[in-house]
Order: sequence, then C-alpha cells, then structure tokens
Amino acid sequence: MTVSAHNVVKTFGGRSVLTDVSFCVGEREVMAVLGQADSGKTTLLKILSGCIRMSSGSVSIGGIDLHRHPRAAKRFIGYMPEGTPVYPAVTAREYLSMLAELRGMNTKNAAKNADALADRFSLDGSAVIITLPPRSIRLLTLAGALAGDPQGVILDSPTQGADPDTTRLIRSCIADIGRQKCVIMTTTSLHEALSSATHVLALSDGRVSLCTSVESLRSSMAGSFRIRLRVVATVDMLFRMKDDIDEIMDMNILHTGDGNITDIEVETVRQTDVQQHIWRYSADHDIPLLEMKNLGITEDDLYLRLSGHIKGGGFQ
Repeated sequence: MTVSAHNVVKTFGGRSVLTDVSFCVGEREVMAVLGQADSGKTTLLKILSGCIRMSSGSVSIGGIDLHRHPRAAKRFIGYMPEGTPVYPAVTAREYLSMLAELRGMNTKNAAKNADALADRFSLDGSAVIITLPPRSIRLLTLAGALAGDPQGVILDSPTQGADPDTTRLIRSCIADIGRQKCVIMTTTSLHEALSSATHVLALSDGRVSLCTSVESLRSSMAGSFRIRLRVVATVDMLFRMKDDIDEIMDMNILHTGDGNITDIEVETVRQTDVQQHIWRYSADHDIPLLEMKNLGITEDDLYLRLSGHIKGGGFQ
C-alpha cells in the first residue's frame, strides 16, 4: 500500500500554505515530515487523512484517488491528529471499537480489535476517557490510529509534549508499525526523524526543501564538515578564496577585528583534503593563517538548513 501526493497546493484566504508538495511513501516505510511551526506539516496531514480538501493537486491512497473516492481511500489509513482529541464521555474500549467499525470491521471483530489494542498499550478499556491520565490519553489516540488494522498510519506530532518514557514507548511503537505498514508522521525534531523514519520530507514555508531517504541524509551529513579559520584578510579576499577553492561549499564571516583579523567558518567536502588547499592558497596569496579548527556538521546545523533558516550548500 502506498500513499502518494502530486503537486498538492493549499491556500487559506489567498495565503498559500502548501505549494507543489509531491512525494510517495510505500509499505514498510516511515516518512517523517520535518519542519518548524507554520511550515505546513499539519495542513498536509489533514489533507492526507481527508479532513480538509486541497486547493489543487492529487493524493492517492492504496491506488485510490482521495478526492474522487474519499470514503474508500480513508479506509486504508488510521489517523492520529495533533493533540489528544477524543470523546471524553465514552470508555477507551468503546472509543477504539467505534473507530474499528468506521474502518469496516463488523461489531464482533471491532470489539476484539479494541481489546487487543487496549492490552498492547496497557490501557484500562473499561475506564471512561475523561478519567484517564494524560499519558494514557495520548497512547489511546495512537491506539485509535491503529483501530481497524489499517494498512497505513498518519501521525501528527505523536511525541509532542510527551514525557521521556512515553516518547520512548511511542517511538518504539512507530518502529514496530513501520515494519508492517506505511507510516507518515510529523516532527520538529531531526533526531526523531533520523531515529524513527526511513525517509524524510522537509517543509519550509509550505514548500519541499528536501525529500530523501534517511540513509542518504546521513551520508550527506558524513560528506560535509565545517572548518573555523582565523586569518588576516579583507572580506573581499576571503570571498575570492571561496570562489577559487572548489571544495568550499559555503562561507560565513563571524567577526572582523582590528588589522583585518577575521574569524570565518567554511563548509567543505569531507572527501577532499581541503585543509591543504586552504594552506596552499593562503601562502600563494599572502593571507596569514592564524588558526584552523575542524568543527563537523551537527544535527542542529542540518535542521536549520532543511527548515530554511540557513542557506548553504549540500542540503538544498
């Protein structure tokens, strides 16, 4: 079972929230939709779950067009909305059984499915939801996404605001679900995306800034690193150095002091011995090199770049 989107656009009151979003995620794959607040993550998941309509584009779930056949398409997927929206006056078992029936199970099988999910998440099925602690309610909403045994699961910020123990349990559950089903989840944490997903879709201002496998993303992180330099040179001289040394992908001027003593960071290709190129260039162009230090590429650096807050080479 696959979920695919093609050139999805969503506008609200003339304001573009999603622009030409396209991707495809298949069975036994977990795609993390990564981005900061207001990047369009929740809007995208509401479209995929059939809660709101897109302005243009198309979505296919299990080969069924979501716009033309919404009821048939939505039976393939379970949905965990952002937050914990549940019916407070029913029991946990009644809530799960209702969702299972909505996804096509008969009453008897829905009841069995509800009991199995309550056991899986250590929930008291007979407890009225309003009496449950916050941890149990969050786990109940996750269980609700699995009610009826859908082939795909859509999870909006499943660990947001959860305590560390609950977060670990939910991430473990996502990994388990991903071994059997198609999973799409949102997160603001690159660490969570790298540890829980097989693929990453990064959104920045409603546009796709990256869509790739986690394996490829890790290779990108390993393939680049940063060097901090202290040199005696003008800014113009340094940017000429950037242009002349092909291995330098990006340069950031940190501080310029008296006597043109300047601190900079450069992002480079790891596979090459760029330090030798910098030493040789500095000597050939009479640029005193006072300090050189390797820094590496951190997850924070990569996250800011993917979310559009830093412009630089390698990850755009």
